Amino acid sequence: MSEAEQPLAPREPEWRPVPLKVELDSATRWQLIRKALVFQLKLALDGIKDLVLSPMVLVALFFDLFRPSRETGRNLGKVFRAGLVFEEWLDLYAPARDPDVVAAGGEATPLAGGLDEKLGELEALVREQIERGQVSEKAKAAFDAMIGVDAKASSPADDA
Repeated sequence: MSEAEQPLAPREPEWRPVPLKVELDSATRWQLIRKALVFQLKLALDGIKDLVLSPMVLVALFFDLFRPSRETGRNLGKVFRAGLVFEEWLDLYAPARDPDVVAAGGEATPLAGGLDEKLGELEALVREQIERGQVSEKAKAAFDAMIGVDAKASSPADDA
């Protein structure tokens, strides 16, 4: 075997990833949990939308094929528009619109009238209840313990 035909020996990587241990404060944990929960809710709603629209497309197609009107595909077009309106309201990938803001710990700008705006209003209501002391300390402490936050650390209400 000539020198050119010999297999190359595996090389050591020039760099090795250094594991970093980063401690997350209470506010950061709450932000991450909130973002994940909102995304999970949106994914569930998107799945329900798919389950509803799928048979609607077949019904609309049936009516467009067997009961034609002056406007070809009118019923199917209505289903498409309904899906589009729902997609815009859901705004599933809103954080991708403002990746730099989200990476810095902020929130993407919600679309007016969209789900994010409504969830923000609900969150503000819950925060107000916490600030007024209408949520038990025991409930807050149990949730903090569940996510691994010291009960004496700041809560989301402290960060508002």
